Amino acid sequence: MRIAIALFAATVASSTSALALTVPFTEKFESAASNWSIGAVLTPLTYVSNGGPDGSGYGSRSFSFTGISSGSTPILFRGQSNFNSSGNAFVGNWITGGVTKLQFSLRHNVDAPVTFFARISPDPVTSANPGGVIALTAPTAANQWTTFTVDIGPASPFIYEGTTFENVFSAVARLQFGVFVDAGTANKAGPFTFDIDNVAIVPATSTLSVAGAGLVLAGRRRRR
Repeated sequence: MRIAIALFAATVASSTSALALTVPFTEKFESAASNWSIGAVLTPLTYVSNGGPDGSGYGSRSFSFTGISSGSTPILFRGQSNFNSSGNAFVGNWITGGVTKLQFSLRHNVDAPVTFFARISPDPVTSANPGGVIALTAPTAANQWTTFTVDIGPASPFIYEGTTFENVFSAVARLQFGVFVDAGTANKAGPFTFDIDNVAIVPATSTLSVAGAGLVLAGRRRRR
């Protein structure tokens, strides 16, 4: 019996580590250990200890548009399962996990408006399904934090790369943020600075309420 229980516990622990989705979760970039990358090979972003939207730390990188033509879509920030970014707290099934919103803050100092995009995808090594891309509203001005909120659901305006909402969001492994290069930014030498902070996955309000009630009840039981 004890062996069976031990095996069951090990299986649960293994499943939990393999599917590390944590809802709600916010990556605040409070240290350099978040394992977010500025490249397809792990190249850690720069940690800045203060000056984020709430005055705390954030992640940063430099980037030049030299040699990059209009219509290109360079990725600036990568939170990926193969890097163990944020302890893989974003990795897993967002549909069954109850994720309803993706929120994040971005900033740049390009001397022209910049339009950002977000890309979400499974792991290309283990899945044949590509990802989905969403443009982030109007171009953003320089030197100010802009906080974006993206609804997660079948009706959200993602453009899917030959796949579906279900295929992408049932096996999320990569969060990527980049820019649409246009005539105003193409071939600009820079280097320019791009910043990121407070990347969060948010459950439905009712889910938060139920979770909170459960925590209160558990606390009361412990005090008895």
